[in-house]
Amino acid sequence: MPSDSFLNEYIEKKLIKPEKIGLDQIGKVIKSAGKSLKVAEKLLSIDEGHSYDTAYTAMLHAGRAFVFIKASDHQLIFSIRPLLPLTLIF
Repeated sequence: MPSDSFLNEYIEKKLIKPEKIGLDQIGKVIKSAGKSLKVAEKLLSIDEGHSYDTAYTAMLHAGRAFVFIKASDHQLIFSIRPLLPLTLIF
């Protein structure tokens, strides 16, 4: 099933709805990813398992922001490094 017909079917059934994503929302999701990475780094010495979970959450937020950027009408050029300055090595 092509993705357009799949989406249209679910929109008609009111299971999903289209949403306009603004640059402010994308920024909030990226900041949320950065906060999660900071927390994951601090948790690493206390509870390694929770640190992994929190880092995974950060990855999901970053992926979500990427999807928002790709799906939006906006052309963004940004560097993730200044926004997410932590490097976690597990």
